[in-house]
Amino acid sequence: GLSMSLQSRIETDMREAMKNKDPKVNILKYMMAEFSRRPNLNISLTDDEVIGIMKKYLKGVEETIKVTGKQTEEQTLEIETLNLYLPKMATKEEIKEWISQNIDLPENPQARMKCMRDIMAHFGKTVDGNTVKTILMEM
Repeated sequence: GLSMSLQSRIETDMREAMKNKDPKVNILKYMMAEFSRRPNLNISLTDDEVIGIMKKYLKGVEETIKVTGKQTEEQTLEIETLNLYLPKMATKEEIKEWISQNIDLPENPQARMKCMRDIMAHFGKTVDGNTVKTILMEM
């Protein structure tokens, strides 16, 4: 059957968390608040939009950790909670393997950047452009 949208899943999980006094509840409430800031309130967000919002949130948390040089329990919980919903990222090994099997890499690093599109298209949301760039430069 049709699987639940990411937005509905988060909403359902938030209600559960409220009932169970789960510490994740504040993070889920924050996510719901972020979703409702959108101009078209009556239209559900696509999973991609939800993932975009969550990635921004995660980046914010990670940058705070970098700046302060320490990670609080709250931040650990935020990261774990967001990762429950974010697509599993492809590992560098998986990306390298796919590139070596499917792409004829040019010697010239500039020309290699032209392969980015195909790689990104294959992996979709499971890769980060900067990671792919780094891998292309290292291979």
